Amino acid sequence: MRTKLKNVRTGAVIERTYRADEKLEQAIIDKREMQFLYRDGTDYVFMDNTTYEQLPVTAGSLGDAAKYLKEGTAPSSRSTPTRSSASICRPRSS
Repeated sequence: MRTKLKNVRTGAVIERTYRADEKLEQAIIDKREMQFLYRDGTDYVFMDNTTYEQLPVTAGSLGDAAKYLKEGTAPSSRSTPTRSSASICRPRSS
């Protein structure tokens, strides 16, 4: 089976071929609405809109998306259970 896989952190797409008897581990991705609150040194602080938990994210984790963040905006975030820092997707337009 030929597949195209996209890395949610980097956006890179690769093509892979798997045998019919080959088993893969399921990726669990948590998507939540968060609000960018403020910048704290080199970190960007986001708040989960449901739990009000604040999450600091490093500038390196955000990549180029950091250039487009404005305080009070609500970009969507995706994270895996093994990583506490969310990779931020594009901000929603208001």
